[in-house]
Amino acid sequence: MAGTKRIGVTAQDRETEGRSGVMAAAAAFAIWGLMPLYWKLLGNVPALEIICHRGLWSFIFLLPFVFLTGRMTEVRAALNPRVLMLLTCSTAALAVNWFVFIWAVNAGQVLETSLGNFINPLCNMVFGALFFRDRLRPVQMLAVALAVIGVSVRVFSLGYVPWVALGLAGSFSIYGVLRKIVTVEAVPGLFVETALFLPVATGLMAWFAGQGELVFTSAGTGTMLLLIGAGVGTSVPMALFAYGARHITMTTLGLLHYVVPTCSFLLGIFVFRESFTLSHLLTFACIWAALAVYTVDGLWALRKAHKRK
Repeated sequence: MAGTKRIGVTAQDRETEGRSGVMAAAAAFAIWGLMPLYWKLLGNVPALEIICHRGLWSFIFLLPFVFLTGRMTEVRAALNPRVLMLLTCSTAALAVNWFVFIWAVNAGQVLETSLGNFINPLCNMVFGALFFRDRLRPVQMLAVALAVIGVSVRVFSLGYVPWVALGLAGSFSIYGVLRKIVTVEAVPGLFVETALFLPVATGLMAWFAGQGELVFTSAGTGTMLLLIGAGVGTSVPMALFAYGARHITMTTLGLLHYVVPTCSFLLGIFVFRESFTLSHLLTFACIWAALAVYTVDGLWALRKAHKRK
């Protein structure tokens, strides 16, 4: 864990690990933030087939990685009924998150995915209060209120609930709750999750093939390689994130998280030329204000905790 003093490890070693941890986590978040560019290249493939390939090729990519890094002991430790049940639920939440994100990107709603990822830390805070009895300070409650106002503006503008943004934030927060309960590290956990998803993925692709609708077999080499690469694009940032999370503080990790929605926001406006209306501006302004309040409060609480030591 970041900040833990280990026997035989010098301050210089910890400083080097901290720098490499920041770079690894930043690289993971940058990859996730730029993934809309990748999914746009697969706009001719249904989102459901893409997530099937994402799960299948992630499993194939992670299998040798888990063996070569000696993580099979951790994988075997996860093979008990309680952990498998929780990982099955987390797999379902992750699959929903993948599907909503990819569908939204290829439906021209990258800005909505950005909104969802900006909301996610606030959603995590609410879920922490609901499931882990974390006490919300008054300033944190103000942040949640600002986020609710922002979402309400979007609802009023659209005439319906912005299910893409809330679906992304909610599914990933549920995933986070489940992975917090399960005592399995990120990479072995992801491997088990892809293994659990494998029968669903192969079954769906077999059904698509039987209907003559499997794009993988009918598309060109470029599309086939992109679908295979989806596994690498899923596994590599997760491995980088897992390394970074072990060597930097949660505060730094939380701040780096904003790289993802910021990249999506900039891509949506300047690359994909999505419409940015007044309601978008008001909604994002409320969310950004909420995040500013949340972040400043978190840094202030951390500073006070350090002063007590």
